[in-house]
Amino acid sequence: ERLLKETAGVVSAEVSLEDKMAVVQVCPSEGVDAARLVAVLTEGSNFQVQVLPDVPPPVPPVEIQLQIEGMKCGGCRGKAERILSEVEGVVSASVNLEEKRAVVLVQDGSGTKASTLVAALARQTNLGVEVIADQPLAPAPEIVISIEGMKCNGCRGKAERLLNEVAGVVAASVSLEDKQAVVQVCPNEGPSPAELVAALTTNTNFTACIVPAGPSGWGPSSEVRLHVEGMKCNGCRGKAERLLTEVPGVLGAEVSLEAKTAVVQVTSGAPDASKLARILTDKGGFEVRVVSEDDSADTESAASKLQILLHIDGMKCNGCRGKAERLLKELPGVQSASVSLEEKQAVVQVCPNEGPSAEDLVAHITAETNFTVAVLQDGVPTAASPEVVLRIDGMSCGGCRSKAERLLNEVNGVTAVDVSLEEKRALVVVCPREGPTATELVSVLTAGSSWSIEVVSDSRAVDAEATVQSGPVVQLQIEGMKCVSCKGKVERLLTEVPGVVGASVDLEGGR
Repeated sequence: ERLLKETAGVVSAEVSLEDKMAVVQVCPSEGVDAARLVAVLTEGSNFQVQVLPDVPPPVPPVEIQLQIEGMKCGGCRGKAERILSEVEGVVSASVNLEEKRAVVLVQDGSGTKASTLVAALARQTNLGVEVIADQPLAPAPEIVISIEGMKCNGCRGKAERLLNEVAGVVAASVSLEDKQAVVQVCPNEGPSPAELVAALTTNTNFTACIVPAGPSGWGPSSEVRLHVEGMKCNGCRGKAERLLTEVPGVLGAEVSLEAKTAVVQVTSGAPDASKLARILTDKGGFEVRVVSEDDSADTESAASKLQILLHIDGMKCNGCRGKAERLLKELPGVQSASVSLEEKQAVVQVCPNEGPSAEDLVAHITAETNFTVAVLQDGVPTAASPEVVLRIDGMSCGGCRSKAERLLNEVNGVTAVDVSLEEKRALVVVCPREGPTATELVSVLTAGSSWSIEVVSDSRAVDAEATVQSGPVVQLQIEGMKCVSCKGKVERLLTEVPGVVGASVDLEGGR
């Protein structure tokens, strides 16, 4: 499989050990023939290879729709479905009791017709049956999506599941090696390419875009790049992405909150770049400009967040505290939430543009619990939460990583934790008012494990030291960071430089 995939002009290759067969898709314009592939496999190996005849594409089945009168219950529905499924040549049969309808797929050329199905039901039931439609199914269109961010087979499986769950998807296959998904959609009811991209990128760390198809697919596409100012959280990012994908002629849009960019795949019928920028400005309230090929988007640091302070009565235990915290965090526009059981308080940071109001937070908690909630402080601007980066030596598996995350999340004042097993790194976001010190975090981990812990950086310490150190403070603009692991890696590289007192990296601001 590797030898085939490394051959120039090969689009994909799948080898079956059981069938002793390889199925290879090649680019028509690259001049790759079967003889070349045979030579690639036999040179330097003991494989014996022969070319099999081209397999013709399968003939699509015929769809027959029947109106069925007289079904009274699920038993009637099941009986009708079983009778239809047992007819020779039937691929599948689905009966809907409420709509009094059956959709039957019959293999073309099998000799089974709509009248055959009607006769089968008439012989074994007293149902009234009428033919609604009888026509061949059109072949399912194929959409190819490029996916970045998959790290393992678990990621691949998740991407495949997300695509297969979209209404109208016939089949979806994801390749971890090729970083691609091939999706077959229903010709009539299938989702748009933009909807598939949204399914992959909503609430995940994946980035996805449509791979332009040939003349028989969704048509040639081009790429438009926009610089978008004013996005404060994932709610803003989602809004920008939705506004773009709703435009006719847009195949897909990938918006980056950190880089403040939008990459839009468009067909020839889509509006030009300036009109797309105007749509985001008029409907989203963002400041947008078109990015040329030689233009790099300016990535100034993000504006302040808003902080809301709530008083919560009725919490009895850590389970209550955790429930309140979960309810707050699940609201769109909430960037972090920290609940203190002892002080009966919640500190919530929200996005200024897309975040919920204090009243929304109160209503959401009281609707789901018996807690009594009051607003202590509403909409006070606050800087980004302090972050502590720890190096953890001794973690050997996913269980260790989960244990480290659990221990840190249990510390009062910790609002978010991300532990990377590969980087041996923990990024801990703490509450500005109630957050623990870096030393306290180290103590929690060492008391509950045999790991060796070291503080890499503490943004609070860096801010304090910057005012008293005689050396200069250097600010860098950094493009390309996609996640907290990137952030941790950059901080580690900087702090390892002789003479560097401390380093703090802002992932959202790229600084």
